[in-house]
Amino acid sequence: MLRRERPGADMAAFRFKAIRPTFDGQQMHVHGAPAGDGKTVRLWATDHASGLTMDATVTVRPPAPRGGGTALYSRGTSGR
Repeated sequence: MLRRERPGADMAAFRFKAIRPTFDGQQMHVHGAPAGDGKTVRLWATDHASGLTMDATVTVRPPAPRGGGTALYSRGTSGR
C-alpha cells in the first residue's frame, strides 16, 4: 500500500505486530494513514468482523537533496 500511494518513498524502518489471524476465504481490508509528522505512516489490517489483525508503522527517510549533494555514483572520461 505504501509503495502504491508513495512510490518514491524510501523506508528507513518497519515495525509490525500481528494481533490475530486472518483466514483464507474471509474478507479482509488493509488501511493506511500518514502521521502528522510527515515521517511515519501507520498501516493496519482488519478482518471480516472489523477486528484488528495487524498493526504496523513505517518510518520514511526524507527525500535526498537535489543538486549540491554528494554523488554516490559518478561516471566520466579519463581524458584519453
